[in-house]
Amino acid sequence: MSDINAQLVREFLEFNRFYVLPHWHRVEMESYAEGGMLLFAERSEGTASMPVSDFILRPDDFRALERIVVDVRAWHGERFYPSLIEKTPVLGRLGESWVREDIDRVFNGKPWKSVLVVSEFSSNPDLRRRASDLLRSMGLDHAVEFSALLAGLAEYVDMWGNYGPSHTLQTIRLLKRYGMLRGQQQEFFFPHMRPGERGGE
Repeated sequence: MSDINAQLVREFLEFNRFYVLPHWHRVEMESYAEGGMLLFAERSEGTASMPVSDFILRPDDFRALERIVVDVRAWHGERFYPSLIEKTPVLGRLGESWVREDIDRVFNGKPWKSVLVVSEFSSNPDLRRRASDLLRSMGLDHAVEFSALLAGLAEYVDMWGNYGPSHTLQTIRLLKRYGMLRGQQQEFFFPHMRPGERGGE
């Protein structure tokens, strides 16, 4: 898998005891992705007893999910404002009935949830809620911000561990080892410029 965004999401899922189905399970589905990357995953052990109530997931929420199809659309140059979602119908592709029927066949009729990975939503609560409502109206079950997955992945990685087969995990391990990640949310130590909210969204 050459896409670094999908690779990081896959690493996160595997840390959460998901088994990501081999490539052949999703070959026929790739035409539905239209610029995204679909990952099919099943938990290799039992789920948490508490159901997920929020549309926007946190890293720990994945423990309550059993089977998921993840649409990775980490468009790092964008924030997912309601205006962007309204003009991008492909974001709701996993909510379309004919796509869901094909996914049902992949999972042999067992229940599953859809998860859309986005770069980030607005920090404004009203815009965040409107974005969630729009995606839910498209038939999606959940969404998660890429930053949340990265923070979760950084938390799971042991700075003294050995992740030789994975260049991404080794990089995170070294960042932790040399103090470049800090704090409960694993913030980067070096300066990070973040654009402000755009008006009129």
